[in-house]
Amino acid sequence: MRSYTTFAMRWLIPRLSGFHQAHPDIEVLLTASLDEVDFRDLRHFTLLHSIARPDDWGYWLDANGVAQQVDSAAGMTYQSSAMAYAAAIEGQGLAMAQLFLVEDDLRDGKLVMPFKKTLDMGSYTYYLLTPAGRPESASMKQFRTWMLAQFALQP
Repeated sequence: MRSYTTFAMRWLIPRLSGFHQAHPDIEVLLTASLDEVDFRDLRHFTLLHSIARPDDWGYWLDANGVAQQVDSAAGMTYQSSAMAYAAAIEGQGLAMAQLFLVEDDLRDGKLVMPFKKTLDMGSYTYYLLTPAGRPESASMKQFRTWMLAQFALQP
């Protein structure tokens, strides 16, 4: 079996002794790789979803031409993206993530990107809103300017 290192170490290896006890006649050869997985292989993995972003997998699968081969609604659903990311870190499946929210986990090796293709969701993202009918305060303007500058620094 070929697996990503994080998945193997955090999920598979801790459970492998149970498999060996139940199936002593089956030998498991486990290797690790960072090679990309074929998109069609996604149907063999648990997709992790967020209630707040229920269509992310569908959009991504469609953009990569495999929406007909993989059930975008299958898998497990969590209240928030953060919970889905935590489940992915624990090896429960594959989560669709916003890169800027998981860059530390990627850099630290807690998560990996099995596919290099990303999808720009355009206007389906975060917004900074202020109350209607109330002028923006100087403090709020400074905060907005700072936030936009921080996002401009993102790779």
